[in-house]
Amino acid sequence: MFGSTHACEGLHHAVTGAPTSWQPYFRYWHGYRVILAPLASAFPLWFVKVINALMVAAACALLWMTLRRYCDAAVATIFLLTFVCLSDVLFIWRTSTHSLSLAYILAGASLFAALLQKDWTPSRLIVLAAILGSGFNFIDFLINPPMMPMLMAFFVLLSRRRDAGLIAFATVVAWFAGYSETWATKWVLAYAAMPASAGVVGDIVSTIEVRTVGAFNGVYLFPLAATARTFLRALNRGGVIVPLLILAAVAHYAATVSRIDWRGALWLWTPALVAAVWFEALSSHTQFHLTVSSRSAAMALAILLSAAVVSMQKRPSLGELWAQLQMLKAKLPRLRPKRARHPEA
Repeated sequence: MFGSTHACEGLHHAVTGAPTSWQPYFRYWHGYRVILAPLASAFPLWFVKVINALMVAAACALLWMTLRRYCDAAVATIFLLTFVCLSDVLFIWRTSTHSLSLAYILAGASLFAALLQKDWTPSRLIVLAAILGSGFNFIDFLINPPMMPMLMAFFVLLSRRRDAGLIAFATVVAWFAGYSETWATKWVLAYAAMPASAGVVGDIVSTIEVRTVGAFNGVYLFPLAATARTFLRALNRGGVIVPLLILAAVAHYAATVSRIDWRGALWLWTPALVAAVWFEALSSHTQFHLTVSSRSAAMALAILLSAAVVSMQKRPSLGELWAQLQMLKAKLPRLRPKRARHPEA
């Protein structure tokens, strides 16, 4: 890189022949280049963006179909709408690395869910989770790591297996174990390949410090700051009106037709804790990249809302939820204060 400038500016200097100083960079695998470099070489950039959009759309469709098989169309639609409306998924195609990461997360979790339905043994599921975590760290690094294990654990709990709680916990642990294994391997290879003067160990230690408790402008290093700010960022979007309308319809349906089994809902909500733990563990990185981190918060909120619907004895259809909104709309005039009538002069 060129001094302390942005990498893109440094690359511009290098291409134009301007004086450029390079420094070692051990933090990422750049494994995504295995896919993106051939694409960028074979096609113009605009076409790569089209591929990004199609890839993300296909992954979202696969997730919807998987959720429909586990629950029904209403739950799948509520989940996907909440996730999309509270995140930047509709615009993620503009960044190829993020598109690849999200597609891997959604498609990988859907694959895990499909094999879970085929009654794979817990040991095979745990090994698969570790493989998926390792692969994620290869093509990615810190773009929404908690999203995939959180979603996989949610599918495990939805399966209603007798040992679902234990398998869900083991799945999360195995995923992060595979993720950490690839991460550690990269550092070991960097240490073995680079001369002592490169200062690999020092770079590793300083990077860990920066990502966890590094002090930046706008970063607040106190408990739950990262979690609160990330969830608030997810809710601070124009699309929040859609989940709010769904929430209103679900609440009205629960009050008039079928109550929510809150014990069951709380059980299905537990995977969302994965995101909160990650946000707190990497508090500095989470707050420094709030927009990116808020995708995992959007996924957690999608789990919370859809789990409430799943926990109803009589789940509503999309048509019934729409009818609930119509009823609420009809009640609005009654809630408005009536203006006092003035006697005619």
